[in-house]
Amino acid sequence: MHPIEHLYYYACVLPSLVFVTTPFALLWNGVHLILAPAASHSGFEDHFQADAFHYYHHRYFSCNFAGVNAGFLDVWFGSFVRTLHPSDQKGVKPRADAKSTLRAPPSVEFVSYLLLSGGCLAAWAVAAAGAQAVGPTLALHLALAAGFGPVVAASLVTAVTRSGGGAPNNRPLKMAVLLGVGTLFCSVPISWACFLALQPPGTA
Repeated sequence: MHPIEHLYYYACVLPSLVFVTTPFALLWNGVHLILAPAASHSGFEDHFQADAFHYYHHRYFSCNFAGVNAGFLDVWFGSFVRTLHPSDQKGVKPRADAKSTLRAPPSVEFVSYLLLSGGCLAAWAVAAAGAQAVGPTLALHLALAAGFGPVVAASLVTAVTRSGGGAPNNRPLKMAVLLGVGTLFCSVPISWACFLALQPPGTA
């Protein structure tokens, strides 16, 4: 899971902290957030948290990107797979899941992405530790790096991979829509929050 995805995923515990409720509600919410991903990635439909729909994304990678409640997006983008039956797979091919073992070395693309994204976040974290010495211009640049840096890094790594013979992007308009929505709902709020966090106490 991407570090930024963690921020939004675990933010689901917020209602238990904001509203007057019982400690049990907070405990249930937190434990559910921790355990639910393991259940929904198991590939089995034998429990209430089962999510074979998302399991197919990890089995085939090129399908079922959206969550269960947003499956219509996969239908729209042509990446929806209903079952493991060959007639429903629309040309996707199974692949060896390299992430299912700790013995396989990580790919160059994965390491490159982590280093580039980590650099964007690390620069902001170092500045946040001494926020009083950070001017507004530098604060803005660091905040934009934290919010948009991982997206730019992913785009660069993808471009390099495709230039080496990877599959071309045959849906540029839909990709632009995805990037636009992601920018509006992810990168912009994160950049704004990071900018506010870099302001000296009492000025934000």
